[in-house]
Amino acid sequence: MSAAASELLPEVRDPAAAAGLVRMIGELAPQHWKGVRGRKPIPSRHRSWSPVYDLSIDILTGLGVNYTKGCVRAPGYLISTWQLWENLLTIGARLCFGKSVVLSQKGFELGAKKKAPTMHKSSPFSVYPDCIIEAKGDRPRMILDAKYKGHIEKGQSRIVESDIYEALAFSKAANCKHIILAYPALPRANIFPPGTCSVFEKVEVDKITILGVQIETRQISRRGALNLFAENLSHQLTEHLFD
Repeated sequence: MSAAASELLPEVRDPAAAAGLVRMIGELAPQHWKGVRGRKPIPSRHRSWSPVYDLSIDILTGLGVNYTKGCVRAPGYLISTWQLWENLLTIGARLCFGKSVVLSQKGFELGAKKKAPTMHKSSPFSVYPDCIIEAKGDRPRMILDAKYKGHIEKGQSRIVESDIYEALAFSKAANCKHIILAYPALPRANIFPPGTCSVFEKVEVDKITILGVQIETRQISRRGALNLFAENLSHQLTEHLFD
């Protein structure tokens, strides 16, 4: 714990936290850190120290963040990539179409459920598409739904059946005939500008159109890339709807 506190001290900017670490190092010293391989298990009588002990080990082994100057690695840091993709699409849609016409996670009633044994009382159930983009000018009303996994990552560019069924449910509940299922584009040899859209499959059911679209996200961290992502998203999604 003393070694972990010493590792953290140069990174702490809050004076109170830094003073606490200095006090902790002074109270625990002297200690001789022998590395992770030399550490001993905590005796059962000191079990209350386990959370702090385990956290100290994580700091010293770089799980979470390596605090070595000039080097950053985070093997223990987790990101919900599907949620990140959904948030990026929502932000991009609001930037390019305008906040007033983009409804995020709005519920639409699809039907009703009845439970045994009486089957008398019913309760509605709803579906929640990621974004509803209202019509404006020549642009029709459309649903933009983020998809993260399917057959694309296996090299098969097609919309999986479960996504088609879900899109049809969205269409019926929201009374919307245009659904865009947006997948992050797989890395290819050529790097295209962020927001570049390519349709890989089109499904038509009566008057309902479902488009499977791959969207380029590489270089999104560059300056101005988010605005470029939104601009390309706006022009190209609308163009594909009229193809």
